[in-house]
Amino acid sequence: MKGSPSQRRAVFADRDGTIIEDHHYIADPARVTLIPGAADALLRLRGLGFALVIVTNQSGIGRGLYTLSDYRRVAAEVERQSPAPAWSWTGRASAPTVPAATRKPPAASRAR
Repeated sequence: MKGSPSQRRAVFADRDGTIIEDHHYIADPARVTLIPGAADALLRLRGLGFALVIVTNQSGIGRGLYTLSDYRRVAAEVERQSPAPAWSWTGRASAPTVPAATRKPPAASRAR
């Protein structure tokens, strides 16, 4: 791998809608479907020396729609379907809380 860890380039990839089909609040591992081409793209990035970090907002946990255990089972299924060992994540990050109402500016202010 190129460079020291502090110099390494990284790709932060959202899980739902980028790596797997977005089913909104997915709690059932049987619903995990890799998006066509996503695995190949990530393998190419890995081959170019990028660190791969999967990020995902899991507000369904904070909303009580599914449990942390459900999330872990879905994450395990994503790993199972990945072309291991070449596709290994350098890091994982999830946010299992309900988003704050003020986390994004109103749509009118973003349109400028």
